Amino acid sequence: VRIFPSQYQISPVIDGNKIRFSVQNPAQYSVEIGANGYKNGLMIFADPPETDAPSPTNSSYAVFDSATQNDLNNLPTNVDGIYFEKGTHDIGIYNVPHRVKNIYIERGAWVDGALILTNNQDTRIFGRGVLSGRQLNYRSAHGIEASGISDLTVEGIVVDEFKYFALRLISDYTTVKWVKTIGAWTWNSDGISVWDDSEVDHCFI
Repeated sequence: VRIFPSQYQISPVIDGNKIRFSVQNPAQYSVEIGANGYKNGLMIFADPPETDAPSPTNSSYAVFDSATQNDLNNLPTNVDGIYFEKGTHDIGIYNVPHRVKNIYIERGAWVDGALILTNNQDTRIFGRGVLSGRQLNYRSAHGIEASGISDLTVEGIVVDEFKYFALRLISDYTTVKWVKTIGAWTWNSDGISVWDDSEVDHCFI
């Protein structure tokens, strides 16, 4: 059994079919068993605690327990945020309106689809849930695509089985933190792309 990244020097204790080890700090780990363990790594994403998760009763958010693209295309006019509650959502390829400034994907939420932002400003996509391209056609969309943007933040989420780039963020002053990507096993499933004056920190590809 090997646990990566090796920089943490984690030595597991093996007891029959049990593996034990301690994690001292938030980080992303791959637990790999046997010579071919890299083919079937157990990913453990020990995220830092959320400190600013929005409340589902916040009136500035439209809250969904099973969102569709039609739901998102008919957002109430008085909201500037989208809250995906735990559960499954199927949003297709969604063009985010300019007035939406916050998209929160709750831990336990699984959102099938992609997010497209064009000339949106000061937008944040965050949480501990999953955005997945598993139902999208090959190269039909990036997981999150942004262009013509400044001050975009993507934080904490998992981007899963993307069929093109996971994050293609052609935007200045972008911050990507604690984002985890799990590949689609297709050709051209790239990781994280950002533009000028941007920061990518504590991410897993």
